[in-house]
Amino acid sequence: MKVAILDDYHDTVRTLACFRQLDGHDVTIWNDHIQDVDALAARLADMMEMCDVIIPPSAGVFSAFGLLMSDLEHESVQGHLRPLNEAMAGELAARFDELEESVAALMRQDRIGTATAQVTRMADLRYAGQAHELAVPVPAGRIDVAALARAFGDEHERNYGHRADAESVECVALRVIGRLAVGSAPLLDQSRSSQSERAASGGAKTRSAYFGAAHGLVETPVVGRVDLTSAGRQGPLIIEEYDTTVVVPPSWIARLDLRGNIHLHAGESL
Repeated sequence: MKVAILDDYHDTVRTLACFRQLDGHDVTIWNDHIQDVDALAARLADMMEMCDVIIPPSAGVFSAFGLLMSDLEHESVQGHLRPLNEAMAGELAARFDELEESVAALMRQDRIGTATAQVTRMADLRYAGQAHELAVPVPAGRIDVAALARAFGDEHERNYGHRADAESVECVALRVIGRLAVGSAPLLDQSRSSQSERAASGGAKTRSAYFGAAHGLVETPVVGRVDLTSAGRQGPLIIEEYDTTVVVPPSWIARLDLRGNIHLHAGESL
């Protein structure tokens, strides 16, 4: 296994007792301190022999965009520690009805129609005496306790390679999940940038940037994403944006695709 320790300025990691746990692994330790996250990312890419990196538009807020486009989901959970047997089928049904109503109320608060939402029922089950449980789907409608126990055995065998059908099964908790699929967001064709966008990038300028001992300080062009093309530009480059900065090391190429993604490729020259 390859292990990278990116910043050990005082070279102290090797002196720790836990460092022995890495014996036999390919360990790389850098002792020169670099504060710039982009430079650290480039260093890690080199160490891991990554040849291609993709930076999406609005990379600094990309996770927030993903959150906005994720499915809407509410979950209600209720502890219910009981032996799983036929006598508790009615009790399980009543508890699930309560949980479904709780989820429906939460979804109504978000103005989500329950008719369009997918509702999933789950039971956290375990063999009696176990410390950990497995979540098993519970089909809608009448609860078949025997089928539920068999489904737990199947799930236990799938996870641990064995089952114990002679052992009693316990219910630990019940949960209901309501989910509304948001769908995919439309992707914009950003192949054509307006003249005003290009002007906003500030025109040609350079900055002195340090690219490690191999390259030292290099006078580096500073550009915007809109200044890139599909033909590519040779690194080193600094690509400045409102929400992020992308560093393109020497011997890397930066290209822009039709969706506005920056593609970085190593070991290439124009």
